[in-house]
Amino acid sequence: MAADVEVICIGNELLIGKIENTNARWLAQQITRLGAVVKRITVIPDSIEAIATTILEAKERKPSLIITTGGLGPTFDDKTFQGIAKALNQKLVVNQIAYEMVKKKCTAYAKKYAISSDFEMTPECTKMATMPANATPVNNIIGAAPALHVDLGGTLLFALPGVPKEMASIFDNAISIVIKQIVGPYSFLEKSLFLEDIFESRLAPLIVKVMNDNPGVYIKSHPICSPNSDSLELHFTMSGGTPNSVETLENTVKELTFLIKEKGGKIITSGL
Repeated sequence: MAADVEVICIGNELLIGKIENTNARWLAQQITRLGAVVKRITVIPDSIEAIATTILEAKERKPSLIITTGGLGPTFDDKTFQGIAKALNQKLVVNQIAYEMVKKKCTAYAKKYAISSDFEMTPECTKMATMPANATPVNNIIGAAPALHVDLGGTLLFALPGVPKEMASIFDNAISIVIKQIVGPYSFLEKSLFLEDIFESRLAPLIVKVMNDNPGVYIKSHPICSPNSDSLELHFTMSGGTPNSVETLENTVKELTFLIKEKGGKIITSGL
């Protein structure tokens, strides 16, 4: 079964270029390799209205999953839970399970750094456990801020922290399992050819022919510019799931390789 996924990255720092959006790239890679399809990646500011509106717009497109990153911390600009609550028309409440998760982590931090031997939850710490009423907290093994999960009615919404290692940990331990359950035996196959001595414009009709000959295989050309030479990467991708998928992809590569050589192109190397 196909699974469509939308990713929403939240943070002013992303929009002004202060922080590189590595989370989007990492999520896209992992989701794709699990056999799902990333339909859209959106970057929005730390705004309750923007978060709510973007989630509702994504929900209308009926993806299998919506994944947000960022905005789960204790500071004033962490507004993701508030935005989700607005989108769902739900009240924000202190989730007791999330509260205990946060308290345990904050107490451990206080002891580790000798801040206090008798830690008490502050409003800022409690904020990280204040979620939409119907949300389910998801444990953050690495950081203090729990993630959340909520069913939007046919679409599952996960809100993840923006800290890359925390985001990746929760994805691996929770979301990847959900995606595997949805897509079943499907897989993502890819292979690259690196070539030179052929213009991309001359290559274009060959790609179209080979894609028409091999439905299900997508081929994308990527120019590679270097001080010594100009070359091209051809990236072959295919969502598999049948015993013949690997063979189909390999035959596609062989067909295009033959046509490239006929036109005087040179294959530098190939790889997965």
